[in-house]
Amino acid sequence: MRTQIVREYLNKKGYDAILISNIESLFWLFERSIDPRKYGSYFYSDFLVYIDNHRSVVILPEREKQLISEKLENYNVDYETYSWFRGPIDIINGLSNNKKLVTDCITFTKLPDVEYVDSDFKFLQLQFSGKEISRLRAIGTLSENMLYEFSNELETGMTEIDIEKILKALFQEIGLEVLYLVVISDERLEKFYSAHSTGKKVKRHLVISLRAHRRGICVSLSRSFFFGKVPGNLAELYDKSAALFARSAYDFMQINKLSEILKRAKSNYASIGYEEEWKNFDVNSSARFGIGNLSPLMELNFEVMENMAFSFSTPLKPARNEDTVLLRRSSTAELITLGNNFPKIVVNVENMKIVRPWIMEL
Repeated sequence: MRTQIVREYLNKKGYDAILISNIESLFWLFERSIDPRKYGSYFYSDFLVYIDNHRSVVILPEREKQLISEKLENYNVDYETYSWFRGPIDIINGLSNNKKLVTDCITFTKLPDVEYVDSDFKFLQLQFSGKEISRLRAIGTLSENMLYEFSNELETGMTEIDIEKILKALFQEIGLEVLYLVVISDERLEKFYSAHSTGKKVKRHLVISLRAHRRGICVSLSRSFFFGKVPGNLAELYDKSAALFARSAYDFMQINKLSEILKRAKSNYASIGYEEEWKNFDVNSSARFGIGNLSPLMELNFEVMENMAFSFSTPLKPARNEDTVLLRRSSTAELITLGNNFPKIVVNVENMKIVRPWIMEL
């Protein structure tokens, strides 16, 4: 449990206590060893955690005390329960009496003298521990292996939606939750990047993009397939898309400001005559299971640090290049979702060789 990190944050910011309710924050607080979504909505949990410099208190509904306390028996926490018809407000007021309280839940900022956490609290949650990095690697390997094994089942005439349904079931069997999975094929690739799968039958070219998750740790990747020999014009676009990704991965290793990495990506697109395509460049943190929730970080001088992982997607209609990258230390990164199965090409960036997946010919 990351209690000490939270207390250091409180002391640095001049707060006396914090009330944590956001699902992603709870995943992080308990080092992703429990899934708080089981006890609440998609964004907020039924149980809250109050932390000050002296104690950690789990505030939870009476009906769930036994269930939740069993999950948390290895943690040094106290418990306060509330009935469903009264709610937790009286308990919160009692614990935080005369204290400067901060929270990650907008609802509780309506209480007197309660402030909302700043971006620094969210930044803390993006850095993985050694144990979490091991899980990240396992999720990345499992995800790419599943796509590779499933490629043997791909046939022309299958519908996009059928491919999606089968893959989701297979991921569920290996214990991974698919947060996002889309299959796009043929002429639809000229129009869409992030869309939904349809009942259209696959003819020659398809791209499978997904974001898989287990206990708050996520990976994103895309892989491309072609029935027959890849035509030269398509291969050229994939070359360019792979080069754009490699450049972004290189910048990720060299630059410690996310906003600067994004500026470089925009410039890279413009340098090859695809400035409009930049709008589809995408970044996601592997420590956040939501989609598209990095916008506030992009606009700030958010510092990228070692043991953070991000997925980069560099589409060029109809090509797409996407993988998850872990920053190990300065100028060193690891492609979490790139194994040995798919065909590959090597992209030279400055003095570095970066391996990228190539289209699998079926």
